Amino acid sequence: MKNYPSLTLLFFLIGSISLFSATSKANSENPLYPFVFENKETHQVKLLNDGSSSFYKRLDLIRHAKESIVMEYFIFNHDVVGKIMAHELMRKVKEGVKVQILVDNFMVGSTLTPHHSAELLRRGIEIKYYSPIPVINAVKTQYRNHRKLFVVDDLHYIVGGRNIGDDYFDLSERYNFIDRDAVFTGPSALDARKSFDAYFNSKLSKIKLRTPMPTINQLEFLRSGQSQKARILQQVRADRRIWKERKSKGRAFLKFSLREKKEINKLMDIGKKSFEKEFSGTCDNLQFVSDRPLIGPSNDKNRITRHYIYKYLTNAKSEINIDSPYFILNDKLIDIIEGQLDSDIPVTLLTNGIYSSDALPVAAVFNHYLKGWIEKGLSPSVYSGKSLYPEDAYVSKAVADSRWGTHSKTMSIDNKLSVIGSYNFDPRSADFSMELVVACHGNENLAKAIKSDINLRRANSINFETVEDAKKHEFHNISMFKQMGYYLIKPLSLLLQGLL
Repeated sequence: MKNYPSLTLLFFLIGSISLFSATSKANSENPLYPFVFENKETHQVKLLNDGSSSFYKRLDLIRHAKESIVMEYFIFNHDVVGKIMAHELMRKVKEGVKVQILVDNFMVGSTLTPHHSAELLRRGIEIKYYSPIPVINAVKTQYRNHRKLFVVDDLHYIVGGRNIGDDYFDLSERYNFIDRDAVFTGPSALDARKSFDAYFNSKLSKIKLRTPMPTINQLEFLRSGQSQKARILQQVRADRRIWKERKSKGRAFLKFSLREKKEINKLMDIGKKSFEKEFSGTCDNLQFVSDRPLIGPSNDKNRITRHYIYKYLTNAKSEINIDSPYFILNDKLIDIIEGQLDSDIPVTLLTNGIYSSDALPVAAVFNHYLKGWIEKGLSPSVYSGKSLYPEDAYVSKAVADSRWGTHSKTMSIDNKLSVIGSYNFDPRSADFSMELVVACHGNENLAKAIKSDINLRRANSINFETVEDAKKHEFHNISMFKQMGYYLIKPLSLLLQGLL
């Protein structure tokens, strides 16, 4: 009898090892691995609905990291959040933690310049830029890395809609995003990290080195006449001034003021409280889906994420809840959603209107089709543009009173399927951007928690039940000047909607 506990433990360990081996084997035999994989081991899941709680958890994970931190983002701003992230990562490098950052060159190239990367590289932080193709190549520059992935110690990873910037973590006094992330803790974190490695080590990802300070070409200078020498000197002085300014800005990226420190400390205090209120649960049937690092029209048939989005929507049996900042659909998605509406499956949508959007052309196109969607049975809501919570939930009144818009990329389907990631319902995510999503199948509590938070946001939105509602609220909170701009850009936006 005394040996039974030991035998039970032994059988448990053997079973666990067998399950892990079977999962690993299944993933390794998948030709799309590590861009598509499944894991049926138990993962802890924590939703990060609030910007403050999401910021708090990111810094908490960084500060407790022991071995590695990898970060992959579409946007990484030179602002308070960007600087504190860089500062915290720099501290971890000194402790022996390996830190790697991958950013999209098109969106970040002018924000995190080679002067920024030089300072990070000098301090041991590996940073690369995805697809640093000259803007003159108008076709290939459309293919951007829109993935958002943050992995710590191959055990925890965060996916969702947030980039690195003040406006994603409730710190901007002008415009803030209401977003949604989730942190997953479990064995699939290692597989997620391998998808990062594939991008980081791709031939499309490059280190951008700082050029030397501009100098005079002595031979050209000696051969020039007096007037030409004067022009050469003037140009070199101007180039040196710009170079020094950029170098100074790069160094300033690793410093922050007392005011900024106070802001961060207050955000962390707020975030800790909001984090404790966020939904905690598990996922026992996890699916990770990502596009591969491929660019150009010739790779259109190799896109992955959109096809899984199609599948999730097509397989819905009772209800579909979508939260997306943009809603411009291709023919395939139109057919799927119209088909579900025709089958009396309710589809609710939370997106942005003209006031709450950060992209007026997208709002113009959405408004053009809004009345038709209402007639087909869609239940759309556009976010009001106001903050969700009382003033004391933010670092200042100015932040609370700023303009707000949804930026979440999530779905709750049939109260059983949760989908969270970087995929927007727009042509960019379908045809151009590299995207990823994590789906949790069969967890009712998680799906209902996401649905509940979407409904909380819809309660702070303009909800359309009839075409008359759409007409009535089309220019909610919009100035006459912005209405004029709207009408000016609408024809061009409709013409180019495939690129929005």
